[in-house]
Amino acid sequence: MESNGQNSSTSWEVEDIIPSMGTEIFRDMVEESSVGFYVLDPRGRFAYLNGSLARLFGYRPAELLGREALRALVHPEDRARLAREARRLLRGEVSFALLYFRGRKRDGTHIHCESLLWRVRKGQTALLVGNLLDVTERAVSQHKLSLIRELGRKAILLRDVRAVARALVKAVEEVMGVRTCGLWLVEGDAIVRIAHVMDETGMRLPLHAEKGIIAAAVREKRPIYVPDTEKEPRYLRGKFHARSEFCVPLIVRDKVVGALNVEKEEVDGFSQADRELIEALATVAAIAIENALQFENERRMLKQLRLINEVALRTASLRAPEALYRETVDTIAQEFGYHLVSLFTPDGEELVLRAVAGELAGLISPGYRQSADAGILGHVVRTGQPYLAADVGRDPLYVSCRGGKRDLPVRSELCVPIKAGTRVLGVLDIQSREPDAFSEADVETAEAIARWIAVAVENAHLYAKLRRSLEGTATTLAHVVEIRDPFTSGHQRRVAALAAAIAEEMGLPRDRIHAVRTAALLHDLGKIAVPAEVLNKPGHLNDLERDLVREHPAAAYRILREVPFPYPVAEIVLQHHERLDGSGYPKGLKGEEILLEARILAVADVVEAMLSHRPYRPPYPLGEVLEEIETKKGIAYDPRVVEACLRLFKEKGFVLPEPPISAGQIPGE
Repeated sequence: MESNGQNSSTSWEVEDIIPSMGTEIFRDMVEESSVGFYVLDPRGRFAYLNGSLARLFGYRPAELLGREALRALVHPEDRARLAREARRLLRGEVSFALLYFRGRKRDGTHIHCESLLWRVRKGQTALLVGNLLDVTERAVSQHKLSLIRELGRKAILLRDVRAVARALVKAVEEVMGVRTCGLWLVEGDAIVRIAHVMDETGMRLPLHAEKGIIAAAVREKRPIYVPDTEKEPRYLRGKFHARSEFCVPLIVRDKVVGALNVEKEEVDGFSQADRELIEALATVAAIAIENALQFENERRMLKQLRLINEVALRTASLRAPEALYRETVDTIAQEFGYHLVSLFTPDGEELVLRAVAGELAGLISPGYRQSADAGILGHVVRTGQPYLAADVGRDPLYVSCRGGKRDLPVRSELCVPIKAGTRVLGVLDIQSREPDAFSEADVETAEAIARWIAVAVENAHLYAKLRRSLEGTATTLAHVVEIRDPFTSGHQRRVAALAAAIAEEMGLPRDRIHAVRTAALLHDLGKIAVPAEVLNKPGHLNDLERDLVREHPAAAYRILREVPFPYPVAEIVLQHHERLDGSGYPKGLKGEEILLEARILAVADVVEAMLSHRPYRPPYPLGEVLEEIETKKGIAYDPRVVEACLRLFKEKGFVLPEPPISAGQIPGE
């Protein structure tokens, strides 16, 4: 044995250490072993070591004999801990110790070591005997697994799919030392690269192509290792020259969501351990990606539901289709940030732009028209089905809207029909500067909005028809009152004209203006319950007769409350003789207790009555009439209503329609 030349102060014969074991047996078991074997004296110096141990650290056995083991072969940061364990063994506190530490080789590099150390006694002397294994590969693997676990913990908390993908490929690069690594997602019949170590640009490949290791791994739902790409006919050469490739599908609940693909420049660059680590990382990646996708889907669904709800809320009260169109495209453009949102309706053989919004809206001329036989718009009208163009530059149906100064700088388009049954009422068109900007979820959202638009448009048409019908009924009833009270013929129609003008001057919505006008046409309907001799009496009324006349608002209310007006006509008519200070009738309401529409009608009623001829007096001059309502502003009449009425006459030259030739007798009644 090489120990023959060892220093006498530290040398021991084999028989001295293990007396029951013969030299030949010891040589066979220890000297020729691939495992390091050593003996330390009580001062921690090598009394014996085999060749395997010496070679592991870059020495010959003779170079280490007699040297202090901790200083010679152990990393400085681990020496104190090992010294404590050795003292415990020598004192007999423990029978053996399993030690892990970093070893320092002759060239200064470090390895990870595992050593089983125990105590033997030779007379009064205690020796430490041990074996040693190089567990660097295992330690590195454990470190990599630890990194993977930490990555998994962090990645699962991420909610953005691309952020997860970037974190994963970065981790693979650091853990495996690969030059190229990419993460791909399955999207329909394609696989899309969303992250790459060296190339941030996206890439899209067909899932069912003959070539491509990634597509094959996804289809076959199994890892594919290519030790030499030049011998693999399915290998699809990319920007980077690789000689070995390993691709692992990302599988969650038997569903492939994507793939993790790594490549190296050398042939057979991935060991079995490397591949196992990559598969472990792919398992983490699959869960993290699935969680992020699920979160994004839920977030997208909430956003879509919010958008649909927002469109419904903003348009529910709109009765004019044009206003409905404008509000819809504005809401979609604002909420989703799409570059162009437009709505077209058929007009003969053409499609006419009705509303447009978004960053690119200014590039389209108002009233732009396109043939119903051309483009994606025409296709959707003809088929009644939605159409999604991922890249309009490659889509044969795409026709650019040339209503602007130049072609629109868009890359993708989503167009859905607005249908009532099988009849196409129009199309909702959404365009983006980005290619592949729309998902299937976006199609579903656009279809839901289109369905709402169709219902709202149909309701608007029905509402308009109902309004015309009710207004016709109101006009007819107004004629009935005029027949019974010819002295005030035309009064209700003239009051309606003035009341509607005041409401418009005050900026009321169109529906409330209609409500004011309809109520004005019917405000004296209750007079049909007043005896004709009272209505047609040429002189002044006595108290009893006046009380009968004052019943006409309540009588009208009892009639009108049964009519399904879309606004509170009956209440307006009931209150049109109430006054701000509570001096009116029939209930003596005050201030805000009186509907604004009734306050408008009150002023219009008085102004028209004073400006009209009565048998017992001529019409009052306009100046006196306006002075009358201004004097009672804030007392009997609403100040805002009075101010609007004054502006109409003084600044805007409003003139009441000419009354028919008739006479009346009850001013303001």
